[in-house]
Amino acid sequence: MELSEKKNRELKPLLVKLLQGFVTTENRKTWETLVLRQEEVRSYFRSLGLFLHFSREDGYAFLKTSPDEKLKPEADEDFFAGHPEGEADEAGDAENGDLSSISLVRKMPLPFDVSLLLVLLREALEQYDESVSDNYRLILKRADIHEMLKTFYPLPFSGGGDEIKILRRFDSIIMKVVGMGFLKELKKNSGVFEVRRVIKAFISASFLQEMKDEMAKFVKNKNKENQDVGEIP
Repeated sequence: MELSEKKNRELKPLLVKLLQGFVTTENRKTWETLVLRQEEVRSYFRSLGLFLHFSREDGYAFLKTSPDEKLKPEADEDFFAGHPEGEADEAGDAENGDLSSISLVRKMPLPFDVSLLLVLLREALEQYDESVSDNYRLILKRADIHEMLKTFYPLPFSGGGDEIKILRRFDSIIMKVVGMGFLKELKKNSGVFEVRRVIKAFISASFLQEMKDEMAKFVKNKNKENQDVGEIP
């Protein structure tokens, strides 16, 4: 389908946004255009071999290269091969804040730390949605996210320099996820974040269940190792 010059000009901002990454309800004008002209946009991209995924309920849309394509993190190491070492890896374009690094047009692997936090946030959103709540938004404090991550790191959290270092590392991971657009800090330097629902498109329910099973095994093995260490005479 070829758009007329006038229509193409009117739709250009929306088309560019979709090619870059996700469109959400936060882009109010762009979102309203998509709602009104969804079929036109869908038909246009189909002619280019791309498919529009549109979730009005959760307020996001993005492009796929096939109707059945599933998005999921591409971790650069096995999720639970062991404790991650050193500082959090750089996530490259993921810090540009426009979600383009996870678009279907430009894919990139994610570091372990970022992938882990994405899974934990997706699980938290699932649990939140299953609870009885009239509030559509999942809000987490920085300390809440720290607690989510602590389970998967070996250091005892009882104060001292090591704890300060790893908490700074957690903050670095959080800001990478903010840069990707999956977390939104409600006020600059407030330490209060909203989990954006577009994360549901990136981590499917089936992939989440797979990771939850792996996480349970990881925690079980970790507890056993700690118990064995405690029994050494």
